[in-house]
Amino acid sequence: MFETAEVGAKLKDAAFRELKDRLRVELIGLQQKLRAADFPVIVILSGIKGAGVVDTVNLLNTWMDPRWIATTAFDEPSDEERERPAFWRFWRSLPAAGTIGLYPGGWYLDPVLEHCAGTLSRAQFDEQLLRIKTFEQALAEEGALILKFWLHLGKRA
Repeated sequence: MFETAEVGAKLKDAAFRELKDRLRVELIGLQQKLRAADFPVIVILSGIKGAGVVDTVNLLNTWMDPRWIATTAFDEPSDEERERPAFWRFWRSLPAAGTIGLYPGGWYLDPVLEHCAGTLSRAQFDEQLLRIKTFEQALAEEGALILKFWLHLGKRA
């Protein structure tokens, strides 16, 4: 599945700097346009350990206007969260229209880690993915734009 992510594409430093600067300006411009929108943007940034999720979150928070982006990361569910439906804690933190919610790991992190560790069977994993799909469908039907990114490292890295 990850073979296409490991094609070995490289970018020279000068080309990277030029693209980076242009991207930063474009992101700020898009964020300002989003302020007038009637929908929120939900960004799920996940990936394998060491792939740069935390660095990317920090970079986005540095590049973008912090007034219109909120980063929400989750640890183990609290007692209160365990007493409620599975997506309740995410639902409470969703961004308002015109703003961005950045979720490192998102709602995918626990099911993926548990499945990889062997504590969640394939059937249980598929059930969790179906619940995620239903949750995301409800968000999309309410107008949310959901962007999902998976950061990957090749086997050698």
